[in-house]
Amino acid sequence: MVSDPIIYAVQIVSPGHFRLKVYEGIRITINAYLDGRDKQIYSDPIQIAETGDYKNLKLVIPTP
Repeated sequence: MVSDPIIYAVQIVSPGHFRLKVYEGIRITINAYLDGRDKQIYSDPIQIAETGDYKNLKLVIPTP
């Protein structure tokens, strides 16, 4: 079964920190991005398994 992606954003809690609600049984892929003057710069994506048991994830946005 294939489904369309659901895209949403979360606000940072403090510089470099965010909270994301995940649901057991649903696998999600996350990444971070920075709006630049000419383009957006993205981190590599991280996939979160269906258990949602993750802490201290690190998303790195490369320097332009």
